[in-house]
Amino acid sequence: MSFEQHGAWVCSDTLSVGTLKPPRGPTSSLIKPKHALVNVEATSGALKRLENLGANWDGYGSARPNPQAIEAARLLVQMMSTKIAVLTPGWTKPMVSANEDGDVVMEWWHGVRKLTIYVGARAAGYIKVWGPRIDKDMEDGQVVEGNVRPLWLWLTND
Repeated sequence: MSFEQHGAWVCSDTLSVGTLKPPRGPTSSLIKPKHALVNVEATSGALKRLENLGANWDGYGSARPNPQAIEAARLLVQMMSTKIAVLTPGWTKPMVSANEDGDVVMEWWHGVRKLTIYVGARAAGYIKVWGPRIDKDMEDGQVVEGNVRPLWLWLTND
């Protein structure tokens, strides 16, 4: 997913750390609700704390969180929060962690629905879960600009 400034974040295809660029100027002309800004800041803080974890941070031999994955997750959070700013409930803070491979994991729950996004140094993928059956109640895919809003709507709509 390459990020470019064009009034808001624009992404394409898959994450590629070599093509990630921070925003220049404001990322949106939209006024974001205060709680959404607080939740984005809290998410950024949780990502920052991952930088302090070393190898074996969980006592099970997990890799140190990858700094490139953390940076990619930061940029993804900025893009996602801008894309969903006009949606209700807007951005909510996910559970933020790292997995055993050093990728960043962000997870949200809404009722029986769960959305998990795995951000690596070069790609971001998602898993949607709405029940216990792997073959019927789950879906996975790549996180791209075109599916951020539909993913959020799926998670938050009752």
